[in-house]
Amino acid sequence: MSREPTNPENGVQVIARAAQILRELSNSNLAMSLSELAKKLELPRSTVHRIITALETEHLVGRAGERDGYRLGVGLIPLGQSARNWIGQGLKPKLELLSKTLNETVDVSVREGDAVIFIEQFVAQNRLQVVSGVGLSFPLYCTANGKALLAELSDAQIIKLLPERLEAHTPNTITVRQKLLLEIAKIRETKIAFDREEYTTGICAIGTVYNQAQRGSMAVSVPVPAQRFYGLEQSISRALHKALQDLQ
Repeated sequence: MSREPTNPENGVQVIARAAQILRELSNSNLAMSLSELAKKLELPRSTVHRIITALETEHLVGRAGERDGYRLGVGLIPLGQSARNWIGQGLKPKLELLSKTLNETVDVSVREGDAVIFIEQFVAQNRLQVVSGVGLSFPLYCTANGKALLAELSDAQIIKLLPERLEAHTPNTITVRQKLLLEIAKIRETKIAFDREEYTTGICAIGTVYNQAQRGSMAVSVPVPAQRFYGLEQSISRALHKALQDLQ
């Protein structure tokens, strides 16, 4: 007969490990065996087996075959759909229209710790387009959506969240926290954040924050190939502002 863990941290650790397993399966194009998962996550095989069994019972993990290992389960499908519906039905048609008007991709994202997570995307039909997968995470400090969300925080909160020296992803990345804070101050005034090839060379973006009652802050951003970005920043910014103002 099983007993409840006496240390509350044990339950937290199990949840964290279950999340690790789900993320690892989501990153793999192929089913993974218990041994592969255990090696990848540096966990005992028995621990992985115990957690996998529980996840399988809840249909969050499934068997690819009797001997073919594990994959993400069908129980995640309605959960994922619910998460994508989190942005609200009123916002979706406006962002779809914005994407069609600009003929550019439009992203919706939220902050999770020191990262920004994509929760919805409206992909343009342009032959040359920027696409990031829903569920992927990126740094806050060198992305337009991330900087827009940082501007919602106080300087003290940002200092607590980010180190003094920041990792450089491109030659354009701001790597000094104090310099980033100066840019964040401008974003608070203009309500618009820019990524000028700061995370990926050749890709720029414009982002702003939209607040929904009972849902909190989310960033809406327009990623644009650099060759179409420079010189069009203001027109994209105006279109983004108008799309969100129409929802007020």
